[in-house]
Amino acid sequence: MFNNFGSYKIGVSFRGGAAKGLGGIGLVKYFQENNVKPYIVGGSSIGAIIAALFSLGFGWRKMTGLLTHIHLRNFLSLSSILHKGTFLSKQKFRKKILEYTGSAYIEDLPIKTIIFATDPIVGERVSITKGRLVDAIMASSAYPVLMSPVKIHGQSLVDGDFFPSYSATTFRKIGAKTVFGVGSNFTAHLEDLDSNVIEQMRNTYNILMRNYEHNLDKDDPVDIQVNYDADDVHRFNFEMGEILVDRVYNQMNHNRKVKTFVKNCQKEFTAKEQNQL
Repeated sequence: MFNNFGSYKIGVSFRGGAAKGLGGIGLVKYFQENNVKPYIVGGSSIGAIIAALFSLGFGWRKMTGLLTHIHLRNFLSLSSILHKGTFLSKQKFRKKILEYTGSAYIEDLPIKTIIFATDPIVGERVSITKGRLVDAIMASSAYPVLMSPVKIHGQSLVDGDFFPSYSATTFRKIGAKTVFGVGSNFTAHLEDLDSNVIEQMRNTYNILMRNYEHNLDKDDPVDIQVNYDADDVHRFNFEMGEILVDRVYNQMNHNRKVKTFVKNCQKEFTAKEQNQL
């Protein structure tokens, strides 16, 4: 694999969005088929899981197979509803994540990795770069009402997607030279709201975030942005994720900026290899 040379230390920021965020695997597919190895990866919520699996060396096919077979009903807990006011069991979710990550620590991963979460007390995004990977992913995925906050280093943390920015500056501070951002567009419409309280909350959140994300990313832009539509995939219908994987993969294959960048990477890598002979 190439990268990690000269100006091509690639950072990849994966946005969340539950099933809508599975399009990020399309970028993984494109990178793996073109032998692109990122210098650093990161993400929030489902994007944190994709980043972690990418760093752990999972192939895009295995990643797709695992994440398109998530069923939230398997994590429902009457005890959590009665005693914590949340729908999902942290214990059940943790057990599933451990099947993917094992006992890995973030600082020991083959690729530098950032897991984003949110501190709801101070209203700030938190970058987790050390500690048990499973704990960081749990915190990054702890959407209020669905799952209770997760404590890390004394902080009670929730879903990292409350800040929809790709946080490009964070990647650059750790050494990335070129930062990719991949995520679905926030495109909720008032007429889509129904009696499902969770969907109402999430759609209302999306409506608020549409303007917020533009302001954040305007001040902290990525170098190459891959945004895609996911209106036809329900947030909790993970089985439809393959549609988004193909959508993003095809988008990258037809993106002139992406193709030129990868071609330049390959040229530089080939030149360095020849110089070492």
